[in-house]
Amino acid sequence: MPELTQFAMFVLFAVLAGVVGFYLVVVLKRWMNSDPTAENLTLQDLREMRARNDITDAEFERMRALIIGKYAQTDDSAASADSTPDNG
Repeated sequence: MPELTQFAMFVLFAVLAGVVGFYLVVVLKRWMNSDPTAENLTLQDLREMRARNDITDAEFERMRALIIGKYAQTDDSAASADSTPDNG
């Protein structure tokens, strides 16, 4: 009987370790794929970076388009949510 209990504890520990490991991998992948500096850039930041020659004109235009596109998507989704008719 003690062997069965030990085996059950081992299996439980192995399953728990697997679940925790999987969770850590998912969290780590999300963290590695996130770029908090890019999310917080403003157009003014880009202008300043270009003025200091930190980025080229082409990089400026590419990042500017991304920022404007991000806000355009946010505005479009907000507008579609606002235009949904209420049934009440």
